[in-house]
Amino acid sequence: MLQLHLLHFRSIFVWAIMFSILTGWLIVSAHRFDDDAAAGMSTQQAALPAGADPAALERGALAAFEDFARLQSRWDLGFLAYYHPQAAIHLHRILPDGRAETIEYRTRGWKNLQKHWAPSSDREDSPDTPAYNGIRTRLEGNLVIVEGRRHVESENHTGPYKAALVQTPDGEWRIIEEWIESQLHAD
Repeated sequence: MLQLHLLHFRSIFVWAIMFSILTGWLIVSAHRFDDDAAAGMSTQQAALPAGADPAALERGALAAFEDFARLQSRWDLGFLAYYHPQAAIHLHRILPDGRAETIEYRTRGWKNLQKHWAPSSDREDSPDTPAYNGIRTRLEGNLVIVEGRRHVESENHTGPYKAALVQTPDGEWRIIEEWIESQLHAD
C-alpha cells in the first residue's frame, strides 16, 4: 500500500516538474515588445474641447489620420508620432490554422514592434504596409472614431480597422486606441 502511494506521489511530482519546465520555457521564449500590456479603453482619458464644432473636429482628425496613413505607407517611422503616449493597440491576428488571438500593446511596445518590422532600406509603397479604404469618421462622446478597411498585400488580407483619435491640449490629433486585424500565413 505504501509503495502504491509513493508511486502515485512520484507521478504527480514528475507531472508538476514537467508543467513548471513547460511554463518557464513558454514565458522565456515569448518575445515581448511591451512591458505593460494595454489595459483597454484608454479612450476614457480623452476629452474634446467644449463647444467645438463637430464637423471641424472630424475634418481635423481625418486630416491627421491621412497624414498618419501616408507616412505609414512609405515606412516613414514618423507615423509613430501620431500615437498618444497612453495609446492602447489591439492587434487581432488570424492564425494559419484558422484560430485567432488578440495581442494588446501600449504605445512604447507598439513603437518598438514597428521599428523591429521596419525595412532596413527606404522603399516606397512596400507591399508590407497597409492601405486603408472606405474610411469614415464619427464623433463618439469625447473622441473622433475613424473606421474603414485595412489591406496588407503581403498578407493578402483586408480586415476591419478602427482608431479612436483625441485632440491634445496643443490641438494635435493622436491615436489613443486602435483596433487592427491581420492574417498570418504558414511559411
